[in-house]
Amino acid sequence: MSAPPTLSDAITAVINAIVTIIQEVANTVSANASVIATVLVIGGLGLALFGLFRRIAPSVTGFFRGLFA
Repeated sequence: MSAPPTLSDAITAVINAIVTIIQEVANTVSANASVIATVLVIGGLGLALFGLFRRIAPSVTGFFRGLFA
């Protein structure tokens, strides 16, 4: 029979698994960096336009309400 794993073996296996997961996440992010950057830029522009619209919308609706009321 084989000996049961020691605490050191278990901790080493957990650390190796964590390092492998971090490396895979880093590889995925670096492989898709241009897509991630594009999404961030377009999302920022969309958020800026939404904020601008929220500030302008009451004036525009009030203007049209005044024309047709």
